[in-house]
Amino acid sequence: MPGIFDRVLTVNLIANTAIFYVAARLYLLPLVPRVRLQQILVPILLLHSMRHLGLMFLTRGATFPGMPPQFAYPAVFGDLLTAILAFAAIPFVLRSSCLAKPAVWIFNIFGTLDLLAAITFATIYNAPVTMGPAYWIPAFWVPLLLVTHYVTFVLLGRRWQRWVASTAQHLIRETPRSLIQIALEVGYTSPSHFAQVFRRMVGVTPTEFRSAL
Repeated sequence: MPGIFDRVLTVNLIANTAIFYVAARLYLLPLVPRVRLQQILVPILLLHSMRHLGLMFLTRGATFPGMPPQFAYPAVFGDLLTAILAFAAIPFVLRSSCLAKPAVWIFNIFGTLDLLAAITFATIYNAPVTMGPAYWIPAFWVPLLLVTHYVTFVLLGRRWQRWVASTAQHLIRETPRSLIQIALEVGYTSPSHFAQVFRRMVGVTPTEFRSAL
């Protein structure tokens, strides 16, 4: 029986991930077409910037004696690096930099792999029985992080292209910059690829859009 109760953390993790996923589908993703990309992405990046909290796995009093180092050290330093990547991506996203998308991709892929590795090592080395006060991290924090990684992957897909088209329309309408400059500013080194995405999202090419103004 005690062995069964040692697996309660797994139930908490799965159940809370499902709950946060449903919440994201019901309340967050429906907002995406109606708000600027930054209004959703920046709060997610700020949230993940707090992953330095994983340092408590190495803090006496935050865990019980016997915390397996095979789990603790990769989890701690993986979380710390993810926090740095998330925080570093924020200025690029706020400025709509051409580096925004690569920065967010790097953060999101690394951060997701870090969480999956931590869950795997925790299972292999039976870390849950030594969590102690740090129990809330895998029970509550990790599900929230997993779901916001999922939301970020959604934003990096077609919804990012919508943001690119919206930003490009604004720049074409309000600035005298060339279409090549605008393409570079929204993250496209190939003007033809930029024109294809713009036409797919807006219905006309950037040149036709500017001529109609």
